[in-house]
Amino acid sequence: MIQLSDYLTTQDPHVNELVSKFISKRLYDIIKPMTDYDIDGLKHFFPARYRHKKMLPVINDFCSLLKSENFYPLPLIMKYVLFKALLEEISYCEEFDIPTISAIPQHDEIKEILQKDGHELESESLEEFFMFVEDLEMYTESLYDDWDFEFLDDMTELQLYKSDTNSYLGIGTKASIVYVPGSVAY
Repeated sequence: MIQLSDYLTTQDPHVNELVSKFISKRLYDIIKPMTDYDIDGLKHFFPARYRHKKMLPVINDFCSLLKSENFYPLPLIMKYVLFKALLEEISYCEEFDIPTISAIPQHDEIKEILQKDGHELESESLEEFFMFVEDLEMYTESLYDDWDFEFLDDMTELQLYKSDTNSYLGIGTKASIVYVPGSVAY
């Protein structure tokens, strides 16, 4: 399962799990078809300098992460791929007049939990929360705490790790920036 961004994390672990499972399922349905793409099809979702032989293994690992029962933060390259895939999916939905909103099955349960004492949310904030969870168009904002993955357009993962940009912004460790497919058993 995808680890939720700060925008979507609540104080209630049960709600976080429900939301993460829902979003992970929606993302899996977008990413899984990419396992059948050839390199030319995959190139559209990766930085220009990304090694071709790593593309399909990254997609396979991404699918494993989304199907996992544990929470995992997205590696930088998966954030990049996801962003590109979301833009394409949203464009497809707009072109064919397909709704981007899908109600989470536990909507009422989550609403009740979040309205209880200690989780007081104004109705406006609650509506915004559900918009971020249920509307695919909002995922480009709600799933990201930062946009560090965009640096991959200008440099490789290793260059980013070794860069002054990483030193200044504290983007991450070598393991969190330079993704090695198959290195994590999701």
